[in-house]
Amino acid sequence: MAVEPEFATRTKAMGCKLGLYNKGGWGGEPENLVTVCQRLRELGHDQVGIVYHFHHGHGHIEDWAESLKRMLP
Repeated sequence: MAVEPEFATRTKAMGCKLGLYNKGGWGGEPENLVTVCQRLRELGHDQVGIVYHFHHGHGHIEDWAESLKRMLP
């Protein structure tokens, strides 16, 4: 059974954008942000993007160039 991405569906219906935010944990990992964003876009939610807050990105200082390259459209 597929789960409908409720926030993506609701923001699209309102004509708003949805930003995935790197607050921490699994959802804050650049690779995971990109994967979730790509999947939502595959489902037709082209209003979804990534909001990267450097304050929460301390764990990616060493690989920042690689992470940024991966997160860019």
